[in-house]
Amino acid sequence: MKSRSHVFVLTTFRTNFSYPADGARGSVLKNGTTTGRIKMIVDKQVHMAVDAFGMSTTRASVIDFTVPLLSTRYGMHI
Repeated sequence: MKSRSHVFVLTTFRTNFSYPADGARGSVLKNGTTTGRIKMIVDKQVHMAVDAFGMSTTRASVIDFTVPLLSTRYGMHI
């Protein structure tokens, strides 16, 4: 991937790409458990996740977000 190659050029740390077993971006369920990439962060399986996460107060209650690195015009129509 083009974006991954840029990460390698700009950094000197080692990377390892992991994917959640359930294939989900991640949610915080009503009982407080987490899924997907959010769960991987909460369970300390990974140090960070790069994805098209939507920032929500529910997700922000269990993980920290950075300032978005990219803004897009994508929208959700219901």
